[in-house]
Amino acid sequence: MAWSSGPCCWIIALLAMSCSVSVSAMNCAALQTSLRLNKLPYQGCLVLKRGKAAMLWRAKGDAVYIHFRIMETTKSQQGWFALGMSTMGSMKGADIAMVHKHENGDPARFQVTDCHAEVFATPIKDASQDWTLLSAAVKGSMMSATLTRRLKPCDIDDDMEIRRGLGNFWIFANGPASGPGFAGLQGGFHGSDRGYMFKQILDLLPAGGARAASVDGNADQVIIAEAGKPAALPQSQMQPPRRAADLPADKIAKLSELRWGRSSGRCRSGECYVINSDSSRGASVAGAGLAPLPKIVSLGDGKYYTDVLCSSDIPDAETTYMTCYVRMPTDKRYHITKYTTLYGHKTLVHHSLVYACLRENAQPQVEQLIAESGRGPYNQNTYKQLCEAFYMIGTSPTLPDYEFPTITGLPFGKDSYEYFSIEVHYNNPYGIQGERDAGTGLRLYFTERLRPNEIGILTLGQFLLNIPPGTSEVRANTSYCPTQCSARFKQNITLVAQALHMHGLGKAIYTTRTRRNIARAPLATLSHFDYNFQTWIDLPDDQSVLEPGEELSMTCVFDSSDRTTETHWGFSTQEEMCFWWLYYYPAQDGMGLCLTLGDTELAMCSAEVRDLTDLRDASESGNNQTLTDTVDRIINSTRGLFGQRLKVDRPFNPKAGCVAQPPVR
Repeated sequence: MAWSSGPCCWIIALLAMSCSVSVSAMNCAALQTSLRLNKLPYQGCLVLKRGKAAMLWRAKGDAVYIHFRIMETTKSQQGWFALGMSTMGSMKGADIAMVHKHENGDPARFQVTDCHAEVFATPIKDASQDWTLLSAAVKGSMMSATLTRRLKPCDIDDDMEIRRGLGNFWIFANGPASGPGFAGLQGGFHGSDRGYMFKQILDLLPAGGARAASVDGNADQVIIAEAGKPAALPQSQMQPPRRAADLPADKIAKLSELRWGRSSGRCRSGECYVINSDSSRGASVAGAGLAPLPKIVSLGDGKYYTDVLCSSDIPDAETTYMTCYVRMPTDKRYHITKYTTLYGHKTLVHHSLVYACLRENAQPQVEQLIAESGRGPYNQNTYKQLCEAFYMIGTSPTLPDYEFPTITGLPFGKDSYEYFSIEVHYNNPYGIQGERDAGTGLRLYFTERLRPNEIGILTLGQFLLNIPPGTSEVRANTSYCPTQCSARFKQNITLVAQALHMHGLGKAIYTTRTRRNIARAPLATLSHFDYNFQTWIDLPDDQSVLEPGEELSMTCVFDSSDRTTETHWGFSTQEEMCFWWLYYYPAQDGMGLCLTLGDTELAMCSAEVRDLTDLRDASESGNNQTLTDTVDRIINSTRGLFGQRLKVDRPFNPKAGCVAQPPVR
C-alpha cells in the first residue's frame, strides 16, 4: 500500500493492531513489530519515557506523519494528551499538538488543536492550525493518535520547523478535562504525567552525501561544505579604528564599566590566593610529584573511559563555585568521543563546567597548586580559577550522552591539554548545612585511535551588562564576531553544536549570521529562554558550514521586573551572563574568543581569556590611561581588534520555503 493510496486505509489497520503491545513491552522494537505494515514502514521510533510513551514517524515530501501513544494512564487523566517540540526541553516556547474530545460533545470523536506555550500553564491556541488529526483512540489505559503536519508551516511565530540535522526535545503529557473541545482543557494540569526526550527525527532520511549542498532561505546562495581558499573579505560600512585613541570618549567610558558583579562568589585581583610565580611546574616543592591520574577503565580496541569529578562539602552560602583539578594521561594524544554528566548531589548542584588548562599559562600554576595543597576542592572565594579555556558543559543528568560526530574528537594528552579543571556551581538559597557532594563532573569516553578532525570551541558573549531594575524587556548590547576575526580561519569550518547561556533574568536570545553582506538563517533563536533547561543544541545540516569572513552576532534579552537594583555581569545566579558556545571542526589555531564588548567595537579575537581579565582589572582601577594602554597592548598583540558590522544588502526571509496549507488527508 503506497502513501498516495490514502492514509485512512492504513490508519484503520494500524488501530486494529494498537492494543497488541503490552505495557511491559513498551519499547521501539515492539512498536515497530506491532505497527509496521508491509508497504508502510515507519522510518524511526523513539521511546519518550520507558514503559510509558513512545512515538514513530515517517516523512513524505514536505510533510511528516507521527504516531504516538501513552500507556498506563488513569481514567481521570484521559481528558487530553499532547505531543510537542521544544528547543531546550522546557514547556516554555514549545510547539504543541493537543489531542482532546471533539467540541461537538461526541465522546467517540477527537480533534487536535495546534498550540504553543509561553509559560507553565495551559497552552495558547495558534492563530494558524497546522496539525491534522488522522486518528485517535483511548482504549483501557492506552491513548494513541496519528497526526500529520508540514515540515515547515508558515506560522513562523508559533510553529517550529522540522529540519534535517536539527534535533528537538519531544515532550508529552496527558491530563484531565472539564469538558469537550479546547475550552475544556483550561486548568487540566498534567501533574507527573509528562516526560521528554531528545531526537533528530529526520536523521534517517537519504541526505545525498555526507554534506549535500543546500539552501537556507536565499535561493541563490548555496552552502558548499568543502574547504578552500578563503574568499575576499566582505565590505564593512567603514574602516575600523586602529588604536584606543581613535575611539570617541564615550566608548572609552563604556569600557570603564567592564567589571564583574559584586556578589559573584569569586575572588578578585588582590583577594585571591597567589601561586608562587618563581616555582617551576611544581618541582620546587620538596618531595612533590605529579598529581595521580584518575582511574581509567579500558573498553578494548584502544577505547577507555574515566570520571573527572569534584567532591566537596557544600557551603551554606547561596552561591559557591568549587574547583578541582585533574591530570590526564599524556603518554600519547587522545580524542574524547562522548561524555556523560554525573551529579553527586540531587538538589544543590546547579551545573558543572570543565575547563582545559592552557599549557603555557595555567598549567605551571596548576601543578604548583596541586603540589602545595592537592587537587581540591578549592573555593573560588579564595582561589582563582586557573584554567579558563571552556571545554565541556555538564547538562541535566536526564539527558542522553553528548556524542561528537564520528569523524571528530575533542583532544587532550601529548602536545595538547594535560590538565582539566572541574568547576561546580552550588546554589543553596536556603542555607542548608551539612550536605556533601559525592562527586559531580563528567564521565569521559576517549580513544587512542585518533579521528580525522579535532574539535575547536568558539565563544561569543557580552561582558558589559548593566540591567536596570523593574523592566520587563532589557536588550543588552549585541555582541558580534566580526568578519576581521572569522577571516583568520584557514578554511571553511563545520559547526557541530551550540549552547546558549544566561541566568535567572534571561528571557530570550537572538542570533544573526551574515555572509558576503547577505543575512543568512539564524543559527539559534530562543524566544522563550528557560534557565532550568540548558543544553547543547544541534544545527541543521544546511547551516553547519561557516566560511572565513562571515559575521555572527548574539543579543541577550532580560526581564528584571522583580529586581529593585541594577544587575551586572557576574558568576552568581543573582547576576547575569550572556554566552554562546559553538563546537566546530577542524580546530583553528589561536581562535577561541570572538566577541565585542558593549557597543565599543573592541573585539577579542584569540584563545587568550586573560585579556578579558586584564581589561576588567584595568577598568576597576579607575585609571583611563591604564585602560587605554591595556586596550592598545591587546590590539598590538593581534589578539584583539576594532571590528565593524557588515552592511546587510539583503535581509533573511524566514518564510522562504514554507507551506501554508496542511497536508492532504
